[in-house]
Amino acid sequence: ELQKVKLHFVQSVLLDETQLHPKMAGFVKRYRQRYALGPEAPIPSPTGTVHAYDLTQLLANAVTQAKSTDRAAIRSALESLPAHSGLLREYKPAFTKTRHEALDASLLHLAHFDERGWVVGSE
Repeated sequence: ELQKVKLHFVQSVLLDETQLHPKMAGFVKRYRQRYALGPEAPIPSPTGTVHAYDLTQLLANAVTQAKSTDRAAIRSALESLPAHSGLLREYKPAFTKTRHEALDASLLHLAHFDERGWVVGSE
């Protein structure tokens, strides 16, 4: 039924699997293997998947840097992490003491569902 609906929305991750950079392509391949998704099956919630992966990597780096699971120590470490090459972007840095949002408007795209149910960019 999605093919009949003209739905455009703001999306921060577009997984056009024909144009992925090598790091993202490797992630998508491993994700498909891990969750037994065939090549034609859409990845459920691609935005959440990629954001969660990058955030988990940043959090793990902060815990390692803090050498602690103390909340205040982790927050301080998050605010002082070095640059990180994520799936979504280069985080240079991801967070600072005054900026606790790792993403910005440059990552937003107008998107829609294609005939396969995949989220793709709108023209």
